[in-house]
Amino acid sequence: MAMTPPQSAPEPAAAGGERPKESEAPPIWFFVGALLLLYGVIILGAGIYQFWHPPHTVLARDHASFWGGVALTIFGGGFTIGFWPRKKHQGDQAKGAGAGK
Repeated sequence: MAMTPPQSAPEPAAAGGERPKESEAPPIWFFVGALLLLYGVIILGAGIYQFWHPPHTVLARDHASFWGGVALTIFGGGFTIGFWPRKKHQGDQAKGAGAGK
């Protein structure tokens, strides 16, 4: 005899027939920016170290680690600041609610 899982009751609608609020999660681009910033700082540190201890490679004079670290730090900082999670103000919610009427 097979057992069936119990059926759950449907979730009640919020007052006024509106959908329940979803939690505001930070955008994925914030985390992408944070990772770029972290990697940029690490690579930049390695590039600064290589000014005094150059690697034994052909293009060591171009300081690719330093310039790559600078670029990642700038882009990562821009993404992190640009997509920083912000709380919505009460005025923003009121404007959104009245827009559909």
